[in-house]
Amino acid sequence: MIRKRRRWRRDPSGRPKRGVDYRMLAISLMLTVVCTLPLWLVGALAIQMRQELAFSITALGGAVAIFRLAGALAAIPLGRLSDRLGPVAALRTAAALAAIASLGIAVQAHTWGTLVLWLAVSGAANSLGQTAANLALVRTVPLRRQGTAFGVKQSALPFGTLLAGLSVPLIALTVGWRWAFVLAAVLAIAVGVAVPRGRARRYARPTGTQNRRYGKRPLVVLSIAVFFGMGAASTVTTFIVESSAAAGVSPAAAGLILTVGSAVSIVSRLIAGAMADRRGGAHFRAVGRMQIVGALGFLLLAIHDPFWIIPGSILAFAFSWGYHGLFWYALVRLNQATPAAATGLVMPGGMLGGLFGPLAFGWIAESSSYQIAWLLAAFFSVAAGLCMFAGRALLQRDLRTFEAAA
Repeated sequence: MIRKRRRWRRDPSGRPKRGVDYRMLAISLMLTVVCTLPLWLVGALAIQMRQELAFSITALGGAVAIFRLAGALAAIPLGRLSDRLGPVAALRTAAALAAIASLGIAVQAHTWGTLVLWLAVSGAANSLGQTAANLALVRTVPLRRQGTAFGVKQSALPFGTLLAGLSVPLIALTVGWRWAFVLAAVLAIAVGVAVPRGRARRYARPTGTQNRRYGKRPLVVLSIAVFFGMGAASTVTTFIVESSAAAGVSPAAAGLILTVGSAVSIVSRLIAGAMADRRGGAHFRAVGRMQIVGALGFLLLAIHDPFWIIPGSILAFAFSWGYHGLFWYALVRLNQATPAAATGLVMPGGMLGGLFGPLAFGWIAESSSYQIAWLLAAFFSVAAGLCMFAGRALLQRDLRTFEAAA
């Protein structure tokens, strides 16, 4: 009997078609949660933490800025490290570092200085976690389904803010804010333990993949776009609770506004990812359009009236905070051989935007008003959209030039 040789169908990346590794996808999603959860908890629990640690609104923005700065400094080397380690080892290391940072805040954060010290550790853990998670998705999900996968993975970020919002009435107002960070550490340990060792050899190296060729200028412009995008998005996740309370909303209701906005952002990222797989191109242009629409939400928040807070936060969360999965999918789609390194190259722009945005917002809100601060966030969102359009145009030109020369 002659046995027919099995032929593998291949996706556009050149790899054999295979199913999604749902366990690794779930772990990548949860790792994104635990690596960013300390940051979201600081924003959601700001009222209780400021009362105990005695720091200002500007200092709150500074604490978030330190998280971003540490992540920006660590992103490039940790991205390259993730590509060398492989997804399994990188995921485990990031989870361990996230657990240490959360426990440090819970046990040792008795002053603003010690708080930002552990937030810096958390920022480095986030850079390693983001690059490791993107690497894991590229190695474990076929290219034809990576848009949906990145939408699912990046929905973990607003899921983290959703958990942070729930922590206000369930934990901070009952047993104290420190226990929220203890639970975050426990969750990080559980994620690290769940990473399967048996996948290490299977996903150690890419097979049949290559990067598309383009110059450095498109990445620079896209990094600037992410700078403005994160500058806008980080203000709504950090200050929506404080701003709502200042407008007359109760602390518990303000936490629920953060929860609702986070849920909307999750849905937005999932829809954007699924549409990306069907669309097949023009992803950066879609991101730019989302940023422009998101600016309308910030303009509604600038009214600083309880009636407009809910629609404004929904628009801001859905579009200015809902673009992440689509953007990172568009980037790694061009860099299938080294997705973690590509992520690390662009991440500093986003991290620095997340540094400058909350710092400027907090200073303006304290020295002037929340209305002016939300107008700044709207400007950032518009600038992000315009830079995204410009970066896409440069990228398209470079790709045509290199392909014509090949």
